[in-house]
Amino acid sequence: MLFPPPPPPISNAVTEDFESVFGPPTDVKEIQITPVQEDFFMDCNFDQGACEWVQDKADSIDWSVIYHDDGAQYYMALSGLVGEQGDTAKLKLLLSDRAQQGSFCLTFDYRILGQNVGTIKVLLDNNSYPVWEQSQSRQQSWQTEFLTVAWKEEAPQAIVFEAQRGNSVGGEIGLDNVVLTSGPCQDEGDPIY
Repeated sequence: MLFPPPPPPISNAVTEDFESVFGPPTDVKEIQITPVQEDFFMDCNFDQGACEWVQDKADSIDWSVIYHDDGAQYYMALSGLVGEQGDTAKLKLLLSDRAQQGSFCLTFDYRILGQNVGTIKVLLDNNSYPVWEQSQSRQQSWQTEFLTVAWKEEAPQAIVFEAQRGNSVGGEIGLDNVVLTSGPCQDEGDPIY
């Protein structure tokens, strides 16, 4: 008894003439899933903060450690008595892997004490364009600033606080209570990139 030869394999040309029993074919789509960002809170103050601060060796002058009036805690400052007009001091906060996972809220206190003391800026990495800048305080007391730090392509490696000396020979620029919290800030508008 002879058996008929097996049928030829089904080619794409043959299957194009048929429709799926389950309906029209669907395209496979890739969905980009971003990893879930863990919530975090990083206290980067200058008393017992757990963050890594670095003075920039290429700047003109350095930030100084100054004790608050009560003598119990300290902050970083650029005195109007130090350096020449236009000199800059850069203090770099190195970002941990957790902070680089997604956007975060940068909160800090600053004060600009005196007239024409200078300017304080916040930069991402060593970009020359500041994401925040202030040259006068609304008051002579400490102010709190909230900045949402977000990025489109590559996470920043560091936040740089730059103080630039003005033409006054008195006063100071102060920085204290730096905190990083996961997610955007609740008290401000557009994020910075």
